[in-house]
Amino acid sequence: MFSVITLALMPVFVTVFAVAIWQVRIRRKGLFSPFTDDFFRAPGYSTRKRQEEIVDQVLLLYLYMLVLPITLAGLHGRTGNIGTYLIIACIAALTIFCSIRMVRLFHRAHCFGLGAEGEEYTGQELNLLMRRGAFVFHDIPYRYGNIDHVVVGHDKIFAIETKAVRKPATKRESQCRHANVRFDGKCLHFPHFSTAAPCEQARRHAKFLQQTLEKKCGACLPVVPVVALPGWFVECDKGSRASAVMVVNPKRGKALQSWLGKELQDKTQRNRLVEHLASVACSITPGSRRANPDAADHYDFWHNPRFKGRVLGD
Repeated sequence: MFSVITLALMPVFVTVFAVAIWQVRIRRKGLFSPFTDDFFRAPGYSTRKRQEEIVDQVLLLYLYMLVLPITLAGLHGRTGNIGTYLIIACIAALTIFCSIRMVRLFHRAHCFGLGAEGEEYTGQELNLLMRRGAFVFHDIPYRYGNIDHVVVGHDKIFAIETKAVRKPATKRESQCRHANVRFDGKCLHFPHFSTAAPCEQARRHAKFLQQTLEKKCGACLPVVPVVALPGWFVECDKGSRASAVMVVNPKRGKALQSWLGKELQDKTQRNRLVEHLASVACSITPGSRRANPDAADHYDFWHNPRFKGRVLGD
């Protein structure tokens, strides 16, 4: 049994040993990372991280499915008939549990992947607004989650929540897709379901952003909540004009270009807001710093503490 377990874990031991040797050699060379500042958060950064965490859980389950049955099989020669049946039952139960768990994790990873793609698409389109003098930040973290995008216009700020929603096929023609969504001022009516959750979420983000900037910067421009639906044609009813929430298709940023406002003569207040948002958005430590000989205060390979960047409102 000991030999079977040793052979099963041999790839793990070899991998850990190889990585340890690589880490020691890099530190002995005395090479430094060229990056002295942190990076800005990219669109969908947090969503991609959550997807990667789910993939790690899937790989861990897969490792369990490989190692544990081999370990149980090694006990086969030391047990009688009852023990053999018990081992077979344990292996079957483990396989069923891991399979169900992996299917659920794959589904969650797929959903997070779709959400990350939506945020990346919206972020790329919103970046075009910088040509018109706007400042665009992505994935702003705060204590209750993260704001997908923040656009600082000339006289107002947009707190944008992106939702990537799949389009259903029509019943008659499988090649056609329903691409229209109707907004009545409170609720989004898709062809296959209706929901008001994105609008409420955008309102919460805008309210928190407004309160935080007023507290940190002394004053704040008006914050407009926006729901971005990439790939959808938005139809707004008459009742939507009285709503505080904007629902747009982010393509080329056309829906927000006319709402950026007029350029201010005194930009002192706007510059303070931009500096504060930039300090929160610039919080990604470059991975190349991990191998620096003097980077113990940034990252330690063996302890690997979870990096805690600055959060909006702290």
